[in-house]
Amino acid sequence: MKTITNLIFIALLFITASLSAQEHGPVLGGSLGTLHEKVSVVSSNFEGYKLHYHIGYAYRQYWGNRKFAMDGIALFGSQGTDYQAFNSDSPKYSVNGKYLSIGTVFSYECFSNFRLGVGADVAWYVNRLGASTYNSKKNAIDIPIVARVSYTLKWLELQLSYKQGTCNLMNTSGVGKVTSRNIQFSVFMPIFK
Repeated sequence: MKTITNLIFIALLFITASLSAQEHGPVLGGSLGTLHEKVSVVSSNFEGYKLHYHIGYAYRQYWGNRKFAMDGIALFGSQGTDYQAFNSDSPKYSVNGKYLSIGTVFSYECFSNFRLGVGADVAWYVNRLGASTYNSKKNAIDIPIVARVSYTLKWLELQLSYKQGTCNLMNTSGVGKVTSRNIQFSVFMPIFK
């Protein structure tokens, strides 16, 4: 109940902040991501990157001759990878989850229509990542750090982001900290300017 109350509070903050924004519109795209478990310096039991999707809504507030901007982003998306125990003949398992996230990115227009930004998200995984026999954590919360470059065209903006998770997404015995990594490509279509 506490998690739902916190999410409602964060959603209300997002809606309130978006009321004074200068641009609003949908965001959609795909990402190439994985979960990473640090077993040793060079190894992980999670294998490879998988394609994922995300869809949501964003707003932008400008400052200082439109050079500086703050973006608020609410997304629904997927995350996952394949898992196989390191140096083992055990079968591969798919670890997949869906998340809701609310984030903020502060950006600066370096050149005409070209922006660089940094920020953070709060992501709530609405289902368990992996099987309950493997992961006892029903829902996970992650706070990924975001770095983004974007280019604005006449009717849309192309965004390329890297997201590095900071929180442990799985509660298992004998396994290290499991974090997310994503490279996201998004299209922001500001229909309200």
